[in-house]
Amino acid sequence: MIKNETIKYNDGSFYTGDTKHGIPNAEGTVTYGDGDFYIGNFVNGVFEGYGTCTSADGEEYLGILTSNKYDLEGIFNEYANGGIKGLHQKHSVELFHSYLMK
Repeated sequence: MIKNETIKYNDGSFYTGDTKHGIPNAEGTVTYGDGDFYIGNFVNGVFEGYGTCTSADGEEYLGILTSNKYDLEGIFNEYANGGIKGLHQKHSVELFHSYLMK
């Protein structure tokens, strides 16, 4: 059964959204103590499907994620360094704070 709840982690981060048996599933948001956050889809506690990752320093990825990694060709914006924009290649970078969802 899917229900909406907030899960608080020991490091001050928290998840708000749909859960199944207390694990993030479907749509939700995870917010980290340093200001980074992810809004998108979760499957069994990992980033899976369409989402937006935003770091506190202005980097942003919009696209598909598979098993806590960027996947396919998404849009990567780095506003902190002059507005650099470009396509992100498949499986090239680990996701922000992926350790939290293990």
